[in-house]
This record gives sequence, structure tokens and C-alpha cells, in this order.
Amino acid sequence: MLGQAVAQSCLPVLEAAIPEEHETATTADAVMVLARAVQLLEPALPRLRNAGVTGFSQEHAAYDAAEFLAQRYALPADLVPDTLTIDVWQQMLDMVASWYALSYRSAGDLSTDGLIKDANALIETIKPHVKPVALVASAPANKDEVAFWAVFKRDSIYPRMIVYRPPAQDINLQAGVNSVLPELGNCANTISDYVYAPLDTAQKLFLANNKSRMIIAQLEPHNSSNAYYVPEGEEPSYFTFSDPSLTDVTEYAALFEGPMINPVLLARIIPQLRTNMNPKEIYAFIQGQ
Repeated sequence: MLGQAVAQSCLPVLEAAIPEEHETATTADAVMVLARAVQLLEPALPRLRNAGVTGFSQEHAAYDAAEFLAQRYALPADLVPDTLTIDVWQQMLDMVASWYALSYRSAGDLSTDGLIKDANALIETIKPHVKPVALVASAPANKDEVAFWAVFKRDSIYPRMIVYRPPAQDINLQAGVNSVLPELGNCANTISDYVYAPLDTAQKLFLANNKSRMIIAQLEPHNSSNAYYVPEGEEPSYFTFSDPSLTDVTEYAALFEGPMINPVLLARIIPQLRTNMNPKEIYAFIQGQ
């Protein structure tokens, strides 16, 4: 979680993706800056396929970024690490923009500064078309304490819930839910819509139906293992990060398989939620998980 979505642009974060500036950028530079842009746009994005990397050795500084993009259909085949062309760079930008049915045309500057500005402009092109929703749950013994918080990425190539480790005590709900939303966003994701509830009510949105199973699709820091089911009955400890297997995890992507909450129980739960979304939006949000 990067926090502070009030940042005006992603330029500083993107600049840090490239070790040093070059007047003529390499393909490796392009791979590293685009991977960082994707990570900002799509936190905890699971891999979409098993894919190897051609053109980069495992010892290359850009190998991990190249593998990340390749596994998410954002890396052209047969790249030459030292030689970047505008056609290859545009193809990489197109691959990411296509996730949102959008397009972005490169400014054509193949310096590292030009790549960074292109990646930032790509993010700014995409940003208005995604609308993440926060779910914030308060602790049973202290309504000002965040016990569980997550972000739903519905307008994504991989719709999912991103669950974040609960914050330290200095980040709390004393000033209202809106005060913590910037901590759940970043420069590529501004979060304004939210659903708030006590912890037990929030958990009922997912666990009230015993036939629904929780799946962990991606762990962060980056984990390349396959998706797995959360053992039945242990879901609450995953929401609150009290499960020992999450000791070193800062966030994870989760899915829910099977029937969701039944309409009768849903009608009982909705009045217990606090939200800035209208009834139609909140119903679609809950049913869409």
C-alpha cells in the first residue's frame, strides 16, 4: 500500500524505477518503468499466465520486471534489451491501455525522461476510468480502530479485493472514514467511494454463505506461488492478518468462489452499513463480489 492518493502525479515513483537517466533509453529501461506503472495502477495484480522471458538473462537488472509484465500480457516477444524502438514502446503502452479499452499515443521521446512522462500520462489517461471502492471495518472493542480494510478493483483486467494489513494506531477513524481513504490509495488510484461497518457485519458480506470459498490469488511482497483456498473457518484471521502465514505479507488479492450472500440476509445487513454510495450502487457492489 503506497498511501497518500492526494499526490498530483506518479512521476517521482516512476523516476525511481530506472537506476539512472539515459539520453537514449534501452528496452530494459522501458520494461522497468512500465512494470512500475502497472504496479501503481493494479496493486497486488495476480499473474494472468505462466510465461517465460526471452532476451533477458535471470541476472539482468530488468529480469524481474520483464517477467512481471510477461506474466500479465504486457511484454512483446523477442525483445532486445539494449535497443528500444518507438514501435516496441508503443506496443507495450497499447497492451496496458487495452485492459481498460483505452488508447494512449506515445510522445515519441525515447529518452528515459520521455519514457517516464509517457508512463505517467498513461496512468493519467486510465485513472478517470477506474473507480475503486474501499471497505473499512472497525474493531469490536474500539470503533475508532481499523480492524480490516480493503479495496475492490472492479474496473480491472482482474477484478479482485485487495486486503491490506491493518494500520498502526496513529491511523484511525476518529475523524471519520474519509480521513483514512488516502492511505488506501496511491497516485494512480484515488479512492472516494467507501463502505463502512463493524467488523462482524463486514465479514458477513463474505462469510454468511457457507458454500462460498475464499481464494488467495496474490501475496505481496511479490509471491509467485499458485492461488490457494483459505482453509474453511480461518477466513476471519486472514481479514485481520492474525493468521501466522501472513506474518511478512503487507497486502493480498482475494477472490470469492461460489454463491454469495442471499437476498434476505443482504436486506438485513444493508441498513447496518455506512456508505456514500447510493442504494443501487451499494447493492451492485455487494452482489458483484
